[in-house]
Amino acid sequence: MSNSIVINNQSVLVKQYNGQRVLTFKDIDIAHGRATGTARKRFNDNKNRFIEGVDYFNVQMSEKRTLGFEVPNRGLTVITESGYLMLAKSFTDDLAWKVQRQLVNSYFKVKELEQPVSDNYTYFDKTYNGELVLTTEDIAHLLKLNRASVSEIVRKNLVINRDYYFLQNDKLMWFKSLNSHISKTIRWIIVVTRKGFDKLCNIYGVEVEKPKSFENKAEDKKQEYPSTNKVITPQIKSSMAEIRREAQRLINLTYLLDDSEGQVLCGETYHQCKAAIIRQMKAIGSCVVVPQKNNF
Repeated sequence: MSNSIVINNQSVLVKQYNGQRVLTFKDIDIAHGRATGTARKRFNDNKNRFIEGVDYFNVQMSEKRTLGFEVPNRGLTVITESGYLMLAKSFTDDLAWKVQRQLVNSYFKVKELEQPVSDNYTYFDKTYNGELVLTTEDIAHLLKLNRASVSEIVRKNLVINRDYYFLQNDKLMWFKSLNSHISKTIRWIIVVTRKGFDKLCNIYGVEVEKPKSFENKAEDKKQEYPSTNKVITPQIKSSMAEIRREAQRLINLTYLLDDSEGQVLCGETYHQCKAAIIRQMKAIGSCVVVPQKNNF
């Protein structure tokens, strides 16, 4: 499938954001044969008439990792179909009408986001932090959307570390150890909680049949985390916080055993790092507080 579409003899790179196709000001200028900056000026002159999140989006440079197009450091404004049609009202020559028709019929009106279900897709339960979660692949299958678009929708509408988690490095390794079906080659993954998925469905006004285990998550959690009468004292809380800090220092030290190119360091440096790691492990042991047994 081609990544670009020819409009008015000009190649326009297909761009998707937040589950829909979008254009940049540069795309519009090129397609309409206008001087650079024309579309941006028309937009700025009437910006109060455009609605962010409906007619346009402001894309941040930090988001470009999951997008198929470049985003400059200052960010990028992308225009939706409704925003384009509003901009195009000021283009009234014969060529403009032709270009508008091509963009609407050939660029915007596509079924790519209604992605067919892959024959290779199989749902299986996945857990993180003691609760069932869905991956973006699961959500793409349930909502029949493009997986890259789902990632953007999740990051735009949900709260990280509450509605969803972005896992990489050690957190990803832990997730893979808990869920053996996850590919060993992926470098990061987004997982969404039940509440996060419900929020997505409410935002987009859709009702889908969830996996049965996902529906019964509340009952599962009661079984997984039985209530206890144990009291966590301030002393124990302080000890746990200190252990986490020392453990993080220990993890950071292990990274020093490899240089930036992934090759083992020289012997002297290796033994220095090893000694530092041993000291850190002892520091973790010294943090452990054994609570006194209360006699009630």
